[in-house]
Amino acid sequence: MAEPSTPQAPFDPTAPRGGPGCSKPLLIGCGMVLLLVAVFAVVVIANLPAITRWWFNTIEASLEPRLAPDVTPAERQRLKSAFSSAGRLAEAGKVDMNKLPAFQRQLLALSDPKRRLSRKDVQELTRTLDELTGKPAPPPTMPPGDHRPGPSRAPAPPPGHTPGAAGAPPSST
Repeated sequence: MAEPSTPQAPFDPTAPRGGPGCSKPLLIGCGMVLLLVAVFAVVVIANLPAITRWWFNTIEASLEPRLAPDVTPAERQRLKSAFSSAGRLAEAGKVDMNKLPAFQRQLLALSDPKRRLSRKDVQELTRTLDELTGKPAPPPTMPPGDHRPGPSRAPAPPPGHTPGAAGAPPSST
């Protein structure tokens, strides 16, 4: 009976290589890795808008359960709207990239999952998102229960209006 023999290797790893350069299996392996990296890069670049929108949606979903109880429903809606707008504009490539680092710094400051987001945090985050998308910031809101009257402002006169010209009698001095 013949003794079983081990199958022969496709190449002899102990044999000295002839000539300069890398061995054929190493070149093929590196070429395959390079091809996979190139395909991955093309797929990521082609789907970058959708990935960016997903990123904004994920951030919003992770922050929402951490909102403090004193955040009003209107502020919650403004934050949701700001994230939605930022995601939509990022997907379209219309976000002001110069303002993105400020948003990233703010997210980093709020990244502790044990930290509750205060009203001030929510207002600042909403303002930063509005700046990122180029949306004008709304006037600041008063805290709940604070109903002090602000300085009243008279409406501006229409363009071309001169004081006293709207049928008022001329003053005699």
